[in-house]
Amino acid sequence: ALYLRLLKKRKHRGVLDFDLPESKIVLDASGKPIEVKKAQHWDSHRLIEEFMIAANSAVARRARETNLPALYRVHGTPEVEKIEDINLMLKSLGLNSRILEVTPRQMAKVLEETSKLRGAKTLHQLILRSQKQADYQHEPKGHFGLALKDYAHFTSPIRRYPDLVVHRALKQLVIAGKNKRQDADKYRDKADFESLGELCSRKERRAMEAERFVVRRKQCWFFKERLGQEYTGIVCGVIERGVFVELSDFAAEGFVPVDRMDGHFEFDPKRHLLRQRPGHTVISLGDTMKVVVENVDVEEGTITLHPV
Repeated sequence: ALYLRLLKKRKHRGVLDFDLPESKIVLDASGKPIEVKKAQHWDSHRLIEEFMIAANSAVARRARETNLPALYRVHGTPEVEKIEDINLMLKSLGLNSRILEVTPRQMAKVLEETSKLRGAKTLHQLILRSQKQADYQHEPKGHFGLALKDYAHFTSPIRRYPDLVVHRALKQLVIAGKNKRQDADKYRDKADFESLGELCSRKERRAMEAERFVVRRKQCWFFKERLGQEYTGIVCGVIERGVFVELSDFAAEGFVPVDRMDGHFEFDPKRHLLRQRPGHTVISLGDTMKVVVENVDVEEGTITLHPV
């Protein structure tokens, strides 16, 4: 019942919900990938997430109100130029939806309206890329994606150092509330928190890059043993050199070079599609494509496909 109330508030605020697939990799005892599949997300996951967000927001609000030196999770407002790119893609896909003002509610509305349409994944990835990168700062500047004025990371001290920093700040607040003598040398001032926020942000980006590298490497190892096998995928990106195809059951992407396709294809950048010349074949976002795994380069992290 509490989760449903929080969910209702979430929708009212206009939180950006990106329903992008995540790859789950199962390893054997030696670390070899034996299964790659799309991760499942259940209501139980969202329930815990909503409770964590509520806790993070409450802690950040208390820190701000008491002027407590801490680290806040800050997510800034996207730049107007990025929004123009999104509106151009909406138009190229033949959609009437537009982002008229840069607010979480406007973006959330577009995400919801386009969630079931062809090419939705590519559009949602573009909206995701339009967002500024969240980071850790010593001043509370709000979180655009969650549509919250106050936000800090508090709930995962085991895997995030900034959470531990917030725990220590709260401990300082509790000690002050009990009127006990504080040892000033134990606590950092706001200048220290500024440099600490920059350091934590850099370390977070490094960890994310490492995670993406490992996941892609494991995907490549998995498909290297499946050369010649046929799969059905969805076109999730179109460029002049070819198309990116998501192998839907695995949440993994491969690339079909244009020279592997029958005939000559011209790239239409405005409509994000390839058009056969001469001919009437069009390959665009959201199309279903049967492909065969042609080559895998583990070192480069590439999976090359060709259409059946």
